[in-house]
Amino acid sequence: MGTRIRHPSVSLAKGYGREVARLIAHFAFDRLGLSAVFATVDTENVGSLRLLTGIGFVQTNHPRDGERVAILMKPAAAVPSAAQ
Repeated sequence: MGTRIRHPSVSLAKGYGREVARLIAHFAFDRLGLSAVFATVDTENVGSLRLLTGIGFVQTNHPRDGERVAILMKPAAAVPSAAQ
């Protein structure tokens, strides 16, 4: 799954991606009962890495150039509420 918000009236760094990521994590754990959520991110995509680690994902590998960063979240990782 990927997320992308692009519209002339929407500027970046407004927290929309963070809110979407929190809602997805809550849905995955609370509604679907998943035991973990796994994601991969391009090493160059620093913004996405910062966003996901900021809501509780933990990096699980040490990628080389050109590899993707693997990150994991488990329900025990407190997912900050979307309302916060």
